[in-house]
Amino acid sequence: MRPIKDQSGPLAMVGEEMETTMNDAQIGLSVATPIIIIFALVLYRMGVLQRTGAIAAVLASVACAAVLFIDM
Repeated sequence: MRPIKDQSGPLAMVGEEMETTMNDAQIGLSVATPIIIIFALVLYRMGVLQRTGAIAAVLASVACAAVLFIDM
């Protein structure tokens, strides 16, 4: 077996199964997105954010996370 360079990770050996693990950016997205959603909902419940603003924040964060997570 000869080592090859995978596009998204460390050296891998030809013929070995690649382990699918999340990279740092994907872990950050999966942590930050729920925090943004919870923060927007709390601000809406406090009356600081209007309904359309809360919906826009939730949809934007979910859309960004989906695009970036799938793109990686």
